[in-house]
Parts: sequence; C-alpha cells; structure tokens
Amino acid sequence: MLKRRRRNDTALGVTRGLVIAQPWVGLIADRKKTWEMRTRPTKVRGWIGLIPKGTGTVIGIACLMRSLPSLERNLHHLYLKKHRVPSVSGRKKYNGKYLIPWVLAKAFRLARPLPYQHPSGAVT
Repeated sequence: MLKRRRRNDTALGVTRGLVIAQPWVGLIADRKKTWEMRTRPTKVRGWIGLIPKGTGTVIGIACLMRSLPSLERNLHHLYLKKHRVPSVSGRKKYNGKYLIPWVLAKAFRLARPLPYQHPSGAVT
C-alpha cells in the first residue's frame, strides 16, 4: 500500500502498490508483460503502483483487472507472451510455484519515480 508523504503526492490518487522484482516490473510498465504471476489470487481491483523490489519508488501505474485460476504446470508455456517467464531448458513442464496470473492492463511509466514508504507488515 502506498503511504502518502504529503497531501497530493500519490500518482492519480493511487493508494495501493505491488512490489515486483526486475526485470518483470519494467516489462509491465512498458506493456510487454500483462500477467504478473503470483502464488495466490487477489480480490483487489483497480489502479496500483508498480514498485521495483528494493527501490522504495513507484515507477509506473497499472490497472489490476482480475486474477485468473491457477495455470496447469504443463500448459504454462502456452502463455509465455503474457507472463514472460521462460521455462527452464530441457524441462517439459514449469516447476515454479507462481501459477496464478494477475491480469494487468493500461500500464504506463511515470515521468519520474515517486518515493513511497512501505507500510510495516504489508505483504499482499
């Protein structure tokens, strides 16, 4: 969740954020990745900040549309263009635990990154 430092410093009134590792967060902000793969579904909907892990800044905004049912491991490769998580070469199925797609749309980068404070205890 984004925490306001001053009255008007959150982008577009966005009050939630998603911490995502690189290179995935950059691919989302550039609209090259539309599914963020997670271990559990979410009921959150609407605009969220895109936060690169460990930076303390918001680099973009995206609309979280929905979460889909878990992908079957042996069908993971069929959706590569959406999630961009490559299979390990030599394996016929994906062995990771991130099987639930969170569908993102209308993503864009901010002109300059905005600082944010990560709330204590915030995980999902």
